[in-house]
Amino acid sequence: MKRIIITTLFIGALVSTFAQNRSIKFIDNSIDKAMEKAQKTDKLIFVDAYTTWCGPCKWMAANMFTNDTVADFFNENFINLKLDMEKGAGKDFAKTHSIRFYPTLLFINKNGELVHKQVGTMRIPSNYVDLGKNANNPKENLVGMYQRFTGGEKSQEFIEKYLKVLKSAYEPTDEVLNIYYEGLSEDQFLNPETFDIIVLYDKSVDSKAMTYILEHRDEVKSAYPEQVDELLYRNHESWVMEQVSGKQADRKEMEKRMIAVKKRNIPGWQKIILTTDLKELQKEKRMAEFCEIAAADVGEYFADDHYALNNFAWTLFENTDNKEYLREAINWTDIVIAKLPNPGVLDTKANLLFKLDRKKEAIKVQTEAIELGKENGMSDIELKDYQDTLKKFKK
Repeated sequence: MKRIIITTLFIGALVSTFAQNRSIKFIDNSIDKAMEKAQKTDKLIFVDAYTTWCGPCKWMAANMFTNDTVADFFNENFINLKLDMEKGAGKDFAKTHSIRFYPTLLFINKNGELVHKQVGTMRIPSNYVDLGKNANNPKENLVGMYQRFTGGEKSQEFIEKYLKVLKSAYEPTDEVLNIYYEGLSEDQFLNPETFDIIVLYDKSVDSKAMTYILEHRDEVKSAYPEQVDELLYRNHESWVMEQVSGKQADRKEMEKRMIAVKKRNIPGWQKIILTTDLKELQKEKRMAEFCEIAAADVGEYFADDHYALNNFAWTLFENTDNKEYLREAINWTDIVIAKLPNPGVLDTKANLLFKLDRKKEAIKVQTEAIELGKENGMSDIELKDYQDTLKKFKK
């Protein structure tokens, strides 16, 4: 099974497109050496903060950092450092800079201070050059934008640019949005430019903008029929789910928020509550109850969420021998396959079939998964995994 379905295939198809002759010259896992060079050259240090298990990190290293244009630009303008976030000095670095997602690309100065940041991969080489140019621009990097903002710059163009930088860095946008909202009258929340900002950057449930939308739901929905329900669902789901796991988890607060979501009649509130209940059961390792509830309700509430259907199907495969539940999980994979045939989902279905002793069907479906994977440029590592599964089925 493979929970990352579409993106890995797309990435695999791009592998041969970008690789060229030169690559970024990295210092490997030595902050001291990078700092020493930065002191001598007065260049920023570009840090590729990675982990050994991070697939996108490996793809980026193999395909973006080996692009001639990217390599030449970074080799000329930065001291380049690859740093494993789970080893040695990387552990302290990750804590200092609150790195929780991988890959994270950082630019720090010779004093070790963060100047600019980008979380996640980008698939176009020129985007890396633009990132580096912004990092070297004291008005356009993360620190410079903050200084401009606190210095009073509040134009629409600047606010949009600053919010984009914050989002790319996975930094909070609340402060900027709240100050931006204070300068707006209520009717301005319906302006297309303002509403686009709300959709892109406002993740809250109680900001001035979100309060306006909740209180004038019919009016806003009339203007933006396709976006309002999705916005309300997205923000409220995150609001509830943040109380399920992590350091801030609070069961009483979680239940309070679940009640609020229902009272506010948030579109898809039943799905939010189901997701929360299942996540809580999974966290507490009450997998028998998880499988029972998932088998009964997932098909109804997640029929349009193909990624979730595949993940739930695999979770049932891993955690139950109940044949009725496993057959229901196969139904979920069939929903996805009917809309978008996909090697990852075919693999999930094949494993479920094998667990139900439907060996011939499992072999057929796993073979289809391998053939489709080859057509879509799946990596050799993934293909080998699928082929090993097929060998197991044939024993």
